[in-house]
Amino acid sequence: MDDTACNYCYECTYDDGSCEYDFCLGCMDDTACNYNPGATIDDESCEYPECDDLCETCDLIPGSIYLTNDSELWYNVNQPITGFQFDVYGEEINITGILDGDAQALGFTVLSQNHSESIFSRILGYSVEGNILPPGCGTLLGLQYEGTITNITNIIFATTSGEQIDIIYPECPEE
Repeated sequence: MDDTACNYCYECTYDDGSCEYDFCLGCMDDTACNYNPGATIDDESCEYPECDDLCETCDLIPGSIYLTNDSELWYNVNQPITGFQFDVYGEEINITGILDGDAQALGFTVLSQNHSESIFSRILGYSVEGNILPPGCGTLLGLQYEGTITNITNIIFATTSGEQIDIIYPECPEE
């Protein structure tokens, strides 16, 4: 039986196979590789990536981005993207370059702006030609930077209709 369909019954009580209760067992931690957004009861099955070798790009949960130790910003989205913006926080952070990724390959302009006190840097990606990053997963872009990145926040991804998509940045759990 497929738990991710979210019609998984823990206890069936009727002869016809129907369930008295309809709920879904699964991992409820959205930072885990096997996060199940439809789960209603946590079954303690969460699988966390090692920070040194995070899941492959398509193993990221849909609706997330992640900066690898190789400074590649991975994404997994289930809607077309027409633009994005996010803030990179850290210690003495200074973005020195944006390396090519799927965004640039699809004709997006990608810019960075460093905050004057080196608290954060803002990354902005857009296309004046109306190019679209299709749903899927891959490397959005690469970053060259000085300092230490501690978090990515204020994430805004826009769809073709200009609506904001909820995108998260999962953090590796503390060891």
